[in-house]
Amino acid sequence: MERPWQENRLVKSVRMYCRQNRVLISTCLIFLLFLVVRGGGRWSLLQQLNQVSHIAVVAAGMTVVVLAGEVDLSMGAVAAFASVMYAWLVAGGVWDVAAVAVTLLLCLALGAVNGALVGLCRLPGFLITLLLSGGVSALSQTVSKGVSIGISLADKRLIGLIRARVLGIPVPLLIVLAVYVIVAVMMNSTKLGRSICAVGGNPGAARMSGLKPGWVKFRVFLVSAVCAGLGGIMFTLRLEAGIHTLGSGWEVDALAAVILGGANIRTGEGSVSATFLGLLLICFIKNLLTGTDWLYQWQSPVTIVLIVILLLAENRRAEGRLLRY
Repeated sequence: MERPWQENRLVKSVRMYCRQNRVLISTCLIFLLFLVVRGGGRWSLLQQLNQVSHIAVVAAGMTVVVLAGEVDLSMGAVAAFASVMYAWLVAGGVWDVAAVAVTLLLCLALGAVNGALVGLCRLPGFLITLLLSGGVSALSQTVSKGVSIGISLADKRLIGLIRARVLGIPVPLLIVLAVYVIVAVMMNSTKLGRSICAVGGNPGAARMSGLKPGWVKFRVFLVSAVCAGLGGIMFTLRLEAGIHTLGSGWEVDALAAVILGGANIRTGEGSVSATFLGLLLICFIKNLLTGTDWLYQWQSPVTIVLIVILLLAENRRAEGRLLRY
């Protein structure tokens, strides 16, 4: 017969495990519900993941920004800018691979603007990225003249590649895997990754230890801009057109995936693997809401409500920790 203290230990262990792995458990439960409602098994799952592969790439960049204690609200606008610029270059006769390189360099320049103003000039990140979002959106609309730029007559090698499969796995998912591996290695095995977590957790202590938070944040915004640009190019290749309104709401989905993954903007805690689980959770929820027209219209409000609930829960946990100490 078990003693009461043994039962209490077991209950505490289960609660701790559930608290530490809440995203994984939630994802598994929603996935089971997804299979019951939608069906289709493994191939349906691959198809759904393929449809949000561009958001997954953007979310990887958003994870790095959040771990540095900032938020990038310009990622959707940068993705739209990348879409328009890539389509404009290819439609103008530029080799498609060169167009990708030039577009990513332009996105890198936008990231440098964000990084310089937020990191080096110490201006509020949410305000600067919001202002840049408006400016970049206006620039995209000017370049595209308010209409989509088709690339169907251009070199279709990259278009064919983005729609291909390797061992049954869509190429966009392989690109996502590569991006996440690169970001994970950067965060866990490089000086930059450790500096990002240190700056996100306590900028003052990081500065006293010899780090330069401004330059760390500058490089963080470079990473987020490249991820946003790559996501925009991937979606453009799927549509075969550059659209200046393409990235609308992407930053919300990316931020929701990061927060659902358990990332903490105050302490610099989180990981890209947890972000991917958060993205899966959003993907499953949105697909469960596509059963009827009126539910489909509630996808964005549901995502925003999830973000608010999780932020409130994090505030309660933070207050509880302060009271204990």
